[in-house]
Amino acid sequence: MAFDKTTFYAHSLNQFAPNRIRGEYLDWGLNAHVMEVEIDSTQATALYAGDPVAIVATSTGKLKVKAAAAADRVYGYILYNPKHETYKAGDIVSVLCDGGVISEATTEAINAGAVVYMIPATGEITTTSTNNIKMGISLQKTSASTDGTLIAVEVIRQAI
Repeated sequence: MAFDKTTFYAHSLNQFAPNRIRGEYLDWGLNAHVMEVEIDSTQATALYAGDPVAIVATSTGKLKVKAAAAADRVYGYILYNPKHETYKAGDIVSVLCDGGVISEATTEAINAGAVVYMIPATGEITTTSTNNIKMGISLQKTSASTDGTLIAVEVIRQAI
């Protein structure tokens, strides 16, 4: 099986040892900046927890966002909410903007402390910067995996 970000949203039935989920906010005691935003009406495809979003230039009223591309200034990453599988235009979502830790998925071997990037087309974490979104710092070491594995990433907002 190849990497598919949608496979990282299944819950474990074991309430004493729940599995981590992509886009899940990991409370590591950091001073996280979380905002509530609305997905803009121009967003045609579904968004998932862990996906990067950018502010829509024409935003008025409640802050509106859309899926971020590599060239966009990323505002934050959608946080997992157990009430929704996907998010569509008009939905209100919580976004981790800076300073918090989030679970993301990768197929690469990544060392703790490495600068990581998100591939906008797939939602996968990588150490390759070309045409990808700078996300933050890996907080754990992981081995390469064909199907992918979750990794804790501290989100660090891009410099203005």
